Amino acid sequence: MKRFFSVRAPVPLLAALTLLLMWDATGFAKLSLLCAALHEGGHILAFCALTGHFPHVTCSLSGLAMKMDGVRLSLQKENLLLLAGPAANLAAALAAYLLIQHRASYLRYFFACENLCMALFNLLPIGFLDGGRLLSNCFGLMDGVLFRALTLCCCFLLAIFGGVLLRYRGAGFLLSLGFCLMVLALCAKSLRS
Repeated sequence: MKRFFSVRAPVPLLAALTLLLMWDATGFAKLSLLCAALHEGGHILAFCALTGHFPHVTCSLSGLAMKMDGVRLSLQKENLLLLAGPAANLAAALAAYLLIQHRASYLRYFFACENLCMALFNLLPIGFLDGGRLLSNCFGLMDGVLFRALTLCCCFLLAIFGGVLLRYRGAGFLLSLGFCLMVLALCAKSLRS
């Protein structure tokens, strides 16, 4: 029987999730995880609709990842697959916005904003994100120096924007350091791919 789900490094993953959920007094971490699951769920539903079978999903510390298991899709179908995740987040943000019109709450606002941010972040033209792969599919830039330069430029602008935002909001040293490390990891992964 074929397995459709696997977990990479289950002990560190469970430890990180336990700590995250244990220290989440506001419930925002749970909503963020739900938004990430909705994003990947959009990709999975699109894959099922386009191919007729379920993909292999891997869960790790870096998130959920869908493996296509050698399935070759046309460029148009792959673009639809790439757009399905952000579309799921945008649909969830719209639903939350409509619920806010009926009865507002901080959790609904956060859910709408988190879904919107997740959709926009994944549409950034960074190599391994949905936006980078869409850009590569549309313009054939994946292996070029121009594509890597665009990716690094986008990471640099993200770092500047985040640094200014953190500085403006008076963020602590550890939060600023964590953000810088995240952007450096993003740059390193972009250069490797």
